[in-house]
Amino acid sequence: MDGHHHLNLRKRIFEKFEHYPNPDALKRFLDKIMLGVALIGPLATLPQVYQVFMTQDAKGLSIFTWTVWTVFSIIWLLYGMLHKETPIVLSNLISIVLQSAVVVAILLYS
Repeated sequence: MDGHHHLNLRKRIFEKFEHYPNPDALKRFLDKIMLGVALIGPLATLPQVYQVFMTQDAKGLSIFTWTVWTVFSIIWLLYGMLHKETPIVLSNLISIVLQSAVVVAILLYS
């Protein structure tokens, strides 16, 4: 076993929920690519992190906005952990690290 037998268990408890892995090829494909999306999506924040630390200038960045995004990512992370949804956990874990870096940079360079 690869340890994924428990993945989406709550969705399979009752017959009205979809089976995992899904018998539909499209849904199986989307399930697989979501892990990639979960890893790559939050990396879109990297240019902002790089820019603010390299220029040491946080002008134009909102501490409120970046803090709210970080808090929401923490809530999503908890949700993903509770429901054992790996893409949600990975995506928000990466997001929290990068968003927190921007928050720290704003505090340092404002």
